[in-house]
Amino acid sequence: MSNFAFPTLESLRQVLPQEPRLAEDVAWFAEVQVPSKAAAPSFGWSPPTVDTVIAPTLDLEMERRIAQEEGYRQGFAAGLQSGTERGLSEGRIQGRDEVIAESREEMGAFREALSEAASRVQPAVDRWREEIEERAAELAIEAVRALLAAELATSRPTALGIVREALAHATGATKATIRLAPFDRAELAERRDEILAACVGLRDVELIDDASIQGGCVVETENGVVDATLATRLSLLEAA
Repeated sequence: MSNFAFPTLESLRQVLPQEPRLAEDVAWFAEVQVPSKAAAPSFGWSPPTVDTVIAPTLDLEMERRIAQEEGYRQGFAAGLQSGTERGLSEGRIQGRDEVIAESREEMGAFREALSEAASRVQPAVDRWREEIEERAAELAIEAVRALLAAELATSRPTALGIVREALAHATGATKATIRLAPFDRAELAERRDEILAACVGLRDVELIDDASIQGGCVVETENGVVDATLATRLSLLEAA
């Protein structure tokens, strides 16, 4: 790198305008003796060089550019990281929303399928329930019929109790005809006095065998008929 040199008279004459007003200044400048390197002042002064003037400036410019590049790099990295994190967060949110939407859609389809299946099955379930209820009622009636038949077959006082209950509804009657199963009539024939005492004012009673009656009795008086047979009681039970 070359050192700095003062301009010469010839160079000034070429550069400066040729005006009379500046002629004296140019002449004076030509008479000035530029000190040589050997005749430099003793205090060590020397003309500035490119290294002493431009180099620091270049260093400052280089530092500024380096700082600028570093700031750009850091800003880019920070922006990239922030954008990546934001993208990941938005992606997770979007993925979660999509999963929730798909789950809701699947649950809706499942509910519809279940409702459709239930609508097809429900009529069959209703019919089955009705059949079970009807069958249960029939079984209950059969059980009651069997119990009553067994009770009547083994307990003659029960037959007498049924006759007394029937006569209680024949208020005001003086004569009664009682139809019973043959085995009940034979047993109650010996208890005629107890039968007469069951109805106030009753003076005469006639017991008649009726094979169609399997339990209970039918009481006929001048005031009407009282059906106290087992079949009628079971019919009333079924109707209830």
